[in-house]
Amino acid sequence: MPHAVVLRLLNVVVDGRQPALHLETGPQQAPLPYRKFLVDLDISEPRLVPQGSADFPYVVTQTGPEIFEVMAYTGGQCVDWHLELEVVSQGETCTVVVDDDGRPFRVSYRTPAQPE
Repeated sequence: MPHAVVLRLLNVVVDGRQPALHLETGPQQAPLPYRKFLVDLDISEPRLVPQGSADFPYVVTQTGPEIFEVMAYTGGQCVDWHLELEVVSQGETCTVVVDDDGRPFRVSYRTPAQPE
């Protein structure tokens, strides 16, 4: 019989910072209900701030998954970062790296459009 897993903690890890890039935005979609978090990447130790839901830990099962939306922002730079999810399963603790298929996520400040 499958067992429940406790998602104990999700940490933000900054991998690097540089001057802001010029990036175009694309569509965003969320197919299922999710828990939303904000993270300010400009502070020295970024942390997730829950938006409208409880904070960690969460218990997940095969029939009760959790989906997270992490909205990261910066006020004037480009930041490479990833997440580290601490998981407890059958008394064993491990850390799972959450990134963009082996590469860090990248968030860059975008200068507001000037009126024409």
